[in-house]
Order: sequence, then C-alpha cells, then structure tokens
Amino acid sequence: MAEFTFRQPKPEEAEQIFQLVVRRVEWMGQKGLRQWNCNGYLEAYPLEYYRQEIGRFWVALREEAIAAAAAIFDQDDNWEPDKPAFYLHNLVSDPACPGAGGALLEFLELLARQKGMAALRLDSDESNWELGQYYERRGFLPQGRCSDGPYYAGILREKALQ
Repeated sequence: MAEFTFRQPKPEEAEQIFQLVVRRVEWMGQKGLRQWNCNGYLEAYPLEYYRQEIGRFWVALREEAIAAAAAIFDQDDNWEPDKPAFYLHNLVSDPACPGAGGALLEFLELLARQKGMAALRLDSDESNWELGQYYERRGFLPQGRCSDGPYYAGILREKALQ
C-alpha cells in the first residue's frame, strides 16, 4: 500500500475516473471477458454520473495519477440495513497498474473501521469466477444475489469488520 496515496478526488477529476472506467471496459473486451463491456455499463454510468457523485469517491494515486477509484454509499437497496456498513460501487482500477484496486480496498477497509462500520459490502458479476475469487481472498464472502436490469446478475459480498 506504500506506493499509493489516497484521497477524495477533486471535482475536475471526474473525467479521469470515467476514462479509467473506459480503459477497463476496453481491457475486458481484449481479455474476452463479458462484463462491463457487454452490459451497458458506460450508458448506465456516463461521465455525468461521475460528476454528480464525485463527493462519494475515493481514489488511489500512484505518482499523482489516479490508479483506482470507488464510490462509498451508506445504503444500498440490495441489502437489508441491518448493521452500519459502507457499500462500495464503481470500483475500478487501471489495468496497467497491478495492485491499485487491492490497495484501495485495504484503505477503504481502514476508513470503514475508523468510521465504526461493522462491514464493507459490494457486489460482483456472478459470471466472473476470477473476480469472485479475488474478493473472497480479501474476505468478501457471498451473502446473496442481486440484479440490475436485464444484463447484470450479481453476488452480494460482505467483509465483516467487527
């Protein structure tokens, strides 16, 4: 985590976060993955979304360049509000910067602990086995299923913090 710094982005950095998502979508296509590149992700989360929600985002920087980003919400309609939790959305990392996403997850876990959260929650595409394994290695265990429109079926994942 030492090679990265973390902060909330400036409003003018929304486009950089969006372009990071665009690069990740292109990478998925190159790797033959069927996820954001096939489910209308860029249409569901256009540049304007990042501009509007910029205050919810945190970024990992390496040499002052945004290497990963994620939004934190304090509620999510897919989950029962049964405990204080942070809900991570739009987690993205630069394919050319290995480790950035994991470093941001570690930082957000520390932030959640500092804020007294009992859990960190997210969802992942049920068809992406490797991504599911990635999250499980980091302690995000399956808790149920969710969907978003006709193109996304996900697995709800939670990492207990207490």
